Amino acid sequence: MLRANEIPWARDDPEQPAACRVAEDVGPPSGLTASRADLVTWWRWRYSTLKAENARVGDLLVEALIDAQAYRELLQAALDALSELTYTTDRQSRTIARLRDEFRRLRPPARKVDA
Repeated sequence: MLRANEIPWARDDPEQPAACRVAEDVGPPSGLTASRADLVTWWRWRYSTLKAENARVGDLLVEALIDAQAYRELLQAALDALSELTYTTDRQSRTIARLRDEFRRLRPPARKVDA
């Protein structure tokens, strides 16, 4: 399990997969007519724009999953630290109680003072 100081915070982490760069959006072809060739051209353009949009959504999904994994690791490290602190606090409380009881047992009894 990773500790909080072991979690990579940089986006340029070499272990993380790099997001793919998608070509810029290109507007629809101009000057199309109702011919079959122009219809094929338009559908090819439409298919490529949908494919590019799908790739962008996929990249966003990968980025969201990477961020979620980083947050999960951070949360796990925080929970581990909290568990360790709780254990240490309980152990110290038991030690304090034991020492208090031992001190009470070993000190001389208090004398009553007559007023």
